[in-house]
Amino acid sequence: LKRYRCGLQLLFFTLLSCLSTFLPLPPGYSIAKANILSTHHAPPCNTAAYSQWYDNEYNGTYAQYLQVEAKKIDRSHKSLYNLLNDNANEISSFSRSSSSSSSRNRGTSIKNGQVMELTAQKCQDKLRQLKFNTAGQHGPVSEQSIHDAMCNFFCLTADTVRDEALRVSDCSCLELSTQKHDLRYHVEGDWCRRSSGMLLCKELERCGVWQCELGDFHCARREYDRKFVPLKGFGKNVVGLWMAEEERLLWLEDLLLLFGYLYDDTAR
Repeated sequence: LKRYRCGLQLLFFTLLSCLSTFLPLPPGYSIAKANILSTHHAPPCNTAAYSQWYDNEYNGTYAQYLQVEAKKIDRSHKSLYNLLNDNANEISSFSRSSSSSSSRNRGTSIKNGQVMELTAQKCQDKLRQLKFNTAGQHGPVSEQSIHDAMCNFFCLTADTVRDEALRVSDCSCLELSTQKHDLRYHVEGDWCRRSSGMLLCKELERCGVWQCELGDFHCARREYDRKFVPLKGFGKNVVGLWMAEEERLLWLEDLLLLFGYLYDDTAR
């Protein structure tokens, strides 16, 4: 039996991964995952790569549309307005040399950092507007309205662009957040709090039950994506009862890491 134990354990966790496509993550999952991943060496955070990516031109399909939307931002959003008018130092957590500003083409392109901040603000505005729309009415905001906002172009794009930032920099969202020694610091994990899932929690107090850690950027959104909304369906990452292939692979990876962690403890 010992000879086949490893294979049987692998088969068990593979089957568990398949079953998990029908079930929500348990409360505290992100905490357990963070503890497991902390035992593995991660590449160092490359803030220089992030700063370079932040100032690079955005090449997405809807770049021109986002340029038009950027022009609609008024001075009520002071930091964002300054950023969109090439005053990036007002909002970026990483300083940039003044010489780089001379190479920017004002009004002819939009930068990754500008798109990242613009779409997050637009996403937050749409969620906040849902509260205003219920003025004079009884009852909470409908789940269908929340689904429409969460699956809106701005919320989806905001998360996608921030995913790209995390991938390029090999940083966590906490590492990309404003640090305590910075004069602009006002709250821990400000970068992490710009995910659509965290914005939903802030604006409409729909925070879920997974007890997501602040440093797990994807947790809150993934929980929402697994919620079935009548007449609407699941969120963006779920089709029918099956998660997208990328999601299933992430689950399998996490379960295998958990297996390795528990096996090491047993061996000791």
